[in-house]
Amino acid sequence: MMNFAGRTSIKLHQPGVRSNPVARLIGEFMPEIGTGLFIGDSGIGKTFTALAMATSLATGKPFFGKWKIAEKDGFDRSTRKECGATLFVLSEGLAFFEDRIDAAYYDLSFEDRSRLLELGFSGLPIYTYDIGDWQSDSRFQWAKQQITSLSKDLKEMEGNVSLDLIVLDTLSGVFSLSAENDAAIVQRSMNKLIELSNATGAFVLGITHPAKGRVKSEARGSVVFGGTADLKITAVRIGQNRTAIYLPKVRDGAGEKSRTEYELHPVALPIGQSSMVARVVEGAQTGEGDTFSKPFSKYKNALQEAYEMATVLGQTEMVTHEGKTIEVISRERLKDSVIAIVLEEEAKISDPSSPDSVKRSVNRAIQKLIESSAIKVITLASGDEALHMLQTE
Repeated sequence: MMNFAGRTSIKLHQPGVRSNPVARLIGEFMPEIGTGLFIGDSGIGKTFTALAMATSLATGKPFFGKWKIAEKDGFDRSTRKECGATLFVLSEGLAFFEDRIDAAYYDLSFEDRSRLLELGFSGLPIYTYDIGDWQSDSRFQWAKQQITSLSKDLKEMEGNVSLDLIVLDTLSGVFSLSAENDAAIVQRSMNKLIELSNATGAFVLGITHPAKGRVKSEARGSVVFGGTADLKITAVRIGQNRTAIYLPKVRDGAGEKSRTEYELHPVALPIGQSSMVARVVEGAQTGEGDTFSKPFSKYKNALQEAYEMATVLGQTEMVTHEGKTIEVISRERLKDSVIAIVLEEEAKISDPSSPDSVKRSVNRAIQKLIESSAIKVITLASGDEALHMLQTE
């Protein structure tokens, strides 16, 4: 029989005291250990953004100048005592990806490159791995063993290097998922990501595409993807070369009100070619206190009222414009969709000082919300009145 003398799991709560605070890796949104999704359309710069994360972990500089790189294992990167490495598990495009890593490196300051050289890296501490088909248990276990060995080897290096981030580009490609809507298959895949994170001590981020016919903050395929992940990062194009990223889901952290914007910029490489890097847009709306920018702020309550009125007991049916029910979604997911669509429309305001211009953008946002089934025009008089007032305000 086990001896439980002197051990108890029953504790009296003390205000402000946390027994096991969640350790953060980037800002208040990415934990040291866990899983996440980075959701966005093709060509929007998701991989470049992930490389920007990797660069921040390597140098200790805030991610996009906004989210601080936190302490880990007793070392503080802000005092340059530790270097964080990143592993990219690639399903395709290794040749082009190497150019992107080089561009991120040559975009660094001379000081940062010199420090990396002192730690034994002639470039960024970014590793690549191209063995996929992780749906196979044997292939996944082989990959996990190799990645865990890399993590241990890095910790034994002088200079206190650790494997901080593992990026799967793309999540479906690495797992060779042909049945993304199969909840059981997706759950097994997400469980493997959790297993990999626990084994390596790194955060695992899967890059994926948004669902078709649903909202931008939802991953393509089964809702199990988003339900299992600790973090969701969503990228929404708001201009020809400008993208906004926001955080619709952060487990035990700061969420949707934190956003920023980035653009892709060319960087010349010594070999005569060029690639791109993601750079934050200086002076852009960062949304620390409000998700919506100023022209839309006065309509925020009305927009929120619209999706509130479209819910019944906290849930509503999501429907296509033909009226066919496709699934039931929660109030939180409705809010995600409102934010994503409004971010797209607010960037199209031709004259933010013109009430008519702002009103037209609001009306376009409402129409998109209805057409994409983010909100459902219900037959209750109160609901119809709320939507009518919103469109004519």
